[in-house]
Amino acid sequence: MGDNKTVNTGAFEAAVAAVRAVEGDGGGQIIVGPGIWLTAPFNVTSHMTLFLCQDASIVGIQVLSIEGSLSLNFQTSIAIYNCAIACASKSLP
Repeated sequence: MGDNKTVNTGAFEAAVAAVRAVEGDGGGQIIVGPGIWLTAPFNVTSHMTLFLCQDASIVGIQVLSIEGSLSLNFQTSIAIYNCAIACASKSLP
């Protein structure tokens, strides 16, 4: 959910696994709808296009557990390697 509250790491990992399963057939796309999508780090795969719809943001976080409580530590950048990134308003190499 792109609600700026839900941690979506499992969903991104499952989507990447689905693309990885068809990379021999040309790969696939992961389409991220509008919203702010929180995620801990996850690995991407080759033959994958990550498409961000207009008003979609992926925010990298680090999940910390301190004295039994859950805390989210927001990171300032996301590194994406070996995949194409497309945006609704423009395409990046």
